[in-house]
Amino acid sequence: MKSFFEMLVAQQTPEMRPANGNGMASAVNGQKLLSPEKCSEFLDVQGFAVEHNAWKLNKTPWSTAPSVPGIPDPFAALTPLDKADWEFRTILQAFGIHHIPIPRPRPPPSQRPPPVSTSPFIPSWFTNLMATEYKEIPEGMRALGVGQTPFLTEQGFIKYMALETAGEPDRGFEGLNAALRYYGNVMGMGGWTKLGPIPREMFPATCPQEIQTAVDLAKAKHRHLCEDALAGSRAYCEMAARGRRYGLELISDDRYVRVDQYGNRIY
Repeated sequence: MKSFFEMLVAQQTPEMRPANGNGMASAVNGQKLLSPEKCSEFLDVQGFAVEHNAWKLNKTPWSTAPSVPGIPDPFAALTPLDKADWEFRTILQAFGIHHIPIPRPRPPPSQRPPPVSTSPFIPSWFTNLMATEYKEIPEGMRALGVGQTPFLTEQGFIKYMALETAGEPDRGFEGLNAALRYYGNVMGMGGWTKLGPIPREMFPATCPQEIQTAVDLAKAKHRHLCEDALAGSRAYCEMAARGRRYGLELISDDRYVRVDQYGNRIY
């Protein structure tokens, strides 16, 4: 796994590497780091199904809710990469896999989504005022760790692949041999291919009990992490919706009020 890690780090394109303040580097503080993109690619090479490739599975839009014309979408600054990074990071945290979160560089203004369409019923000054709040990831989402890319350390990569391999030995056996065939002579791995495929006997017959116990505990922890994040995200969405409603009330003749069971207004 150490050789695989070093090869994958060396193959990373500049946009996959962590930002170190002076551009993109393959190491931070002398420590080599592997991006989730490259790790996901390595799982593809081994034949992992999409549902077992967490980063790739979650590379989807954060929200599919329809936007209100003239009112900026609070999730506009969030990209599918942000969602994939966040979901992958929660899994790494749950399984205790060592990684280093580094802010993902934001796209320049020219590559960002086009500005929100305006409405003749909403003044441009109001739209511009609200749009300035959503050019970057909202504070409520940053507090949840959104916008941080989880880069695997060598230690983390080895543990991650060890869990995947020992968790399903048959798949691990086939996957690692597929990786050896795919990469061939890349980065000096030709010596391994000359030795032939990795014998099945080098893998456990079934998933060891200690591995299964660790996986069960990690799944429970991951569920709790997601529940906590969901509660935080729900609170943020409720505040964002309230802000939108108040904004619409400022420019509309309609007024919406909350009342109790007796018809008294709730402030």
